[in-house]
Amino acid sequence: MTLHGIGFIALALALVFGAAFPLGAYLARLYRGELRFLAAIEAPIYRLCGI
Repeated sequence: MTLHGIGFIALALALVFGAAFPLGAYLARLYRGELRFLAAIEAPIYRLCGI
């Protein structure tokens, strides 16, 4: 494996682990029914789709 390949794998893992905590916190708020950051965007889209 080349240095470029190892660097790509390290970058991908850093992005996954870096996004895990914020996404987990968002999902926790979502399941508790608290106000979410994207609620203002989700509601009109759901209304347009008839959901």
